[in-house]
Amino acid sequence: MRGFLQRAIAPLAFAAVLLGARAEAQAPSAGLVARGRYVAIASDCMPCHTAVGGKPYAGGLILNTAFGRLATPNITPDKATGIGTWTEAQFYRAMHKGVGPGHRLIFPVMPFPSYTRLPRTDVDALRAYLMSRPAVHAPRLPVTLNFPFNIRLMLRGWRLLYFRPRDFRDDPSQSAQWNRGAYLVEGPGHCGECHSPRNALGGMVAGRSLAGGMVDGFLASNISSDPRWGIGGWSQDALVDFLSHGSNARGVVFGPMTDVVHASLGKLTAGDVKAIAFYLKHTPPRPNLPTDVLAAKAAQASVASGRVLYASNCAPCHQADGAGVTGAIPNLAGNDALRADDPADAVMPMLAGLKGQGDYGAMPPFDALSDANIADIANYIRDAWSNAAPANATPASVHALRASASISADGSTTAGR
Repeated sequence: MRGFLQRAIAPLAFAAVLLGARAEAQAPSAGLVARGRYVAIASDCMPCHTAVGGKPYAGGLILNTAFGRLATPNITPDKATGIGTWTEAQFYRAMHKGVGPGHRLIFPVMPFPSYTRLPRTDVDALRAYLMSRPAVHAPRLPVTLNFPFNIRLMLRGWRLLYFRPRDFRDDPSQSAQWNRGAYLVEGPGHCGECHSPRNALGGMVAGRSLAGGMVDGFLASNISSDPRWGIGGWSQDALVDFLSHGSNARGVVFGPMTDVVHASLGKLTAGDVKAIAFYLKHTPPRPNLPTDVLAAKAAQASVASGRVLYASNCAPCHQADGAGVTGAIPNLAGNDALRADDPADAVMPMLAGLKGQGDYGAMPPFDALSDANIADIANYIRDAWSNAAPANATPASVHALRASASISADGSTTAGR
């Protein structure tokens, strides 16, 4: 009797497996792919998974971290080097739990601590879109993280300290716009991954979400609602304009954030951008930690030297009063990027230059200037025109930024977006 039942059930079991495989292999609907494309845009997938001059989503972008360098992987449907063999369940596990096929722990350079909040429906849609893309054969470059951070086993301890899988849940006490903005900022947008300070182990500093962090040598600015250090002093319209177009009266986007605006935020619906701005305007204010401003202001010799250097190197474009040229050359006076405690965003454009965007022209690197010269100019533009930021750039800090971003003496860079 047992043998008879086994023989009778076996074809049914095989049929169930076959039907499941066929369902997995069925082409997704156009609507699901379109939804997945929007999730990919909101998640900023393409800029990170595309090497400079490379094919979209084929990986190979070198990311500089405090623990060494890491190349992003190929997420095209190539079966040998991409995600072509990943099932829906495997893809969801990578996004929700940071675990790849074969129980391989994923380095948290991928922002799965934020992606964990995406619902299964959005993750499945994202996979459908990626699987609709052309397959590109692109083997992943070797991991070059420093010892011992290159040992995946160590990620178990990191995850115990800093990661808990969790879905996003609407706050019933908040409006629909606030909840939509919270989902986009905390989930696919993963804003806190770059705009939050991290400790020596790479974990986010508790209670400092959105207070600013470092990315490829650039300062990802404070975007909390703090009126002095964050975006609390910005109007809703000014913030929406900046997120949508990358510029407003307070400054122009640059560095890694450029790709975020032009490949992600600038392609979201107007309603979603407004929701992001609304949520950011209602986050807890995170004032910058106290610094010895008096000691920084004592560097008046550096500011005086910077004033002279600015006149000959910067004023021809940015004007003597720092006003720039509206729509063509960024203003320095009143530019919030220059007013943070950390002078990195005043220094990095001079070291690495800036790509042109829209009507704004490109800025070449100041490779003829020494670290001391660049520190002096940075201190001057941070101190001038009532910017009132600490004059705390030093030749040593400039040299460290030059090294962290792999900028050579001629101003070229080997990494970054």
